[in-house]
Amino acid sequence: ISIGAVVTQENALNPNEIYRLADNALYEAKETGRNKVVVRDVVNFCESP
Repeated sequence: ISIGAVVTQENALNPNEIYRLADNALYEAKETGRNKVVVRDVVNFCESP
C-alpha cells in the first residue's frame, strides 16, 4: 500500500491545494518503491519567491 498525506494548519490551504499535494505525495510514494507513506508537512514549509 502506498499513501500520500498532507499536514497543514486549519484554513492554511484550500481543499484543492491539499488534494493536489496529497496526490503528488502518493505518486512519489509509488515512484520511489511503493509500500510506503510520503507526508508533505506544509505547516513548516516556506516557499521562496
